[in-house]
Amino acid sequence: TGQTFSSNYPVTPGAFQPALAGGGDSFVTKIGNTAEIFVRKFSDRFEVRPGETVTFFIEVLNPSAVTLTNVSIDDPRLGFFVAVPELVPGEVRIFEVVFTVPAGTPPGLLTNTVAVASAQITEPVTEESEIHVTETPALLATKTVNPPAAAPGETVVFTIAIQNVGNVDLIHVRMTDPLIGLEETIGDIPVGTSVVIEWPFVIPPDAQAGLTIANTVTIVADNL
Repeated sequence: TGQTFSSNYPVTPGAFQPALAGGGDSFVTKIGNTAEIFVRKFSDRFEVRPGETVTFFIEVLNPSAVTLTNVSIDDPRLGFFVAVPELVPGEVRIFEVVFTVPAGTPPGLLTNTVAVASAQITEPVTEESEIHVTETPALLATKTVNPPAAAPGETVVFTIAIQNVGNVDLIHVRMTDPLIGLEETIGDIPVGTSVVIEWPFVIPPDAQAGLTIANTVTIVADNL
């Protein structure tokens, strides 16, 4: 209880003194506890390549004197959601979330946000965390020959396919195969695209019958 001389002190309808009665009026003020929530989020590593895993830690603390109920922790990018029925004052919950960076994720910062709310805190409290996806140049090459068997003097065709399976363009790609006389400059190969080269080769006339001819193609790029 207390006393005020304010002429505009707010009065709650139905209170003990429903109207101001003079220069000095009695009043009762009830100050309730405020519900709060604290969220912290961090990862066990900063630089990650596509296909690798990183562990995120989400820490939720109830620093208030109010018990929080129906607490929800939601992080859509990580595919993580959990509901906590009750979080008593001073209680801390820590969640570990393992996340695999999707293949083909472009290089740069990858940001994800966790949102925490409760029955007492309807406006979610959010916290961001970032990892750095590094440049990962990579290619997949296949080599076939048609027909798979031929007589001396006959022609076979080698088909070489190169696919950029990394997360950055391959720069100034070159291909060599000395045995079949292949030396080709392809240029740049964008992410997710493929290049196919067909190269004819004549079996040497003096090649021994039944001999298996093994040859190797070498593929290089400025950033590989």
